[in-house]
Amino acid sequence: MSSNNGLIDPADAAVLLVDHQSGLLQIVDHVNVRELRNNVAALAKAATLAGAPVIATASVPEGPNGPLIPEVFENAPKATYVQRHGEINAWDVEGFRSAVEQTGRRTLLVAGIMTSICVVEPACRPSPRDTTCTPSSTPRAPTPTRRSGSRSSA
Repeated sequence: MSSNNGLIDPADAAVLLVDHQSGLLQIVDHVNVRELRNNVAALAKAATLAGAPVIATASVPEGPNGPLIPEVFENAPKATYVQRHGEINAWDVEGFRSAVEQTGRRTLLVAGIMTSICVVEPACRPSPRDTTCTPSSTPRAPTPTRRSGSRSSA
């Protein structure tokens, strides 16, 4: 995070939308599904309007988890999409790591339907430089976490 009085600088931020898949909506019990969809739409739209890149990923979208919900691309039409082939941790996929690193952004806002599965692993991986990762399940307020070190490719 830059010195913006503790605010996120969109010029140094990227939004990572992990596993906002239609089939996973059936397991959501902490928020109304319509509210969750609206929150995803708002996050994608806010990132787009702020000029922050959006990277979206889904694991086996042709399987029971289903495709990403349409709100992602309706509100972030230039989002980079990385399909995963069964990997639980998005960071284990070279294409996802590469897409994140290519942004050159140091502040990563990570959102997913389930914090414990979709968000924690990618958010807690070591980073290539001093990076701020903000894990959040979609409807809840993010909790900033400071990470330093080098990202492992394994």
